Amino acid sequence: MFRLHMDLHLHYVPPITEAGPGIIMTREIEIPFPAFEGLRVYSPAFDDCPDPMGFTLKEVVWDVDRQVFLADTYLASHDLPMAFIADDIRAWLGRGWRLGSFCDDYPEPDYSDEEPADGDGDTDASAANDDLERLHTLAPQRRPKEFNQVLKALVRHMAETFNNSAAAYAMDKTGRFFSDDDIKARPTDPAVRRWQELCSEFTRFSDDEQFAWRDRAAKYRSIEAIIMKG
Repeated sequence: MFRLHMDLHLHYVPPITEAGPGIIMTREIEIPFPAFEGLRVYSPAFDDCPDPMGFTLKEVVWDVDRQVFLADTYLASHDLPMAFIADDIRAWLGRGWRLGSFCDDYPEPDYSDEEPADGDGDTDASAANDDLERLHTLAPQRRPKEFNQVLKALVRHMAETFNNSAAAYAMDKTGRFFSDDDIKARPTDPAVRRWQELCSEFTRFSDDEQFAWRDRAAKYRSIEAIIMKG
């Protein structure tokens, strides 16, 4: 049998685009033959799909010293309401995946997850009557504290991975996210206009200004810390 250590890159589109690494989960399995590029791996124990579609292996590497195959696989969830992201990640944890990457076992730069609380000043106002699919467009004080923490964690992740940075900056400044459909539906909404202005503002920043904002965003709690707390 051959050991296979694979990373699952979860992309929640939007706000995260498919261009970056996504939120990474990992697990190790055994297979009866060497792994290869394009191999699809399936088990109902770790895949929520009832049909054997499988995870397609990419960037397959054989680590001679550790005697293990390494591979990446990717899954994009389009238009999943932001309010459901934390629960979706917990569902993957329930299937035996864990947050992290096989890269954690190698001497790579470590971005600390032990930062102070987000300090976003959000209230615990009830959002029971709000439509969850629109929760990301509401003002922060009209949403549960947990949701606001997840949004800040997504800002940090997007900033650290250089993923959709202008949107992450606008999310950071407004505490909201507006998709292209949201913008088309509410073109005259002052909140939407402010969002667009902030996206444009980020693109005009110098490299130093952009990196200064990324440093500030890195102080938010990580998505890993938020999920594991739950």
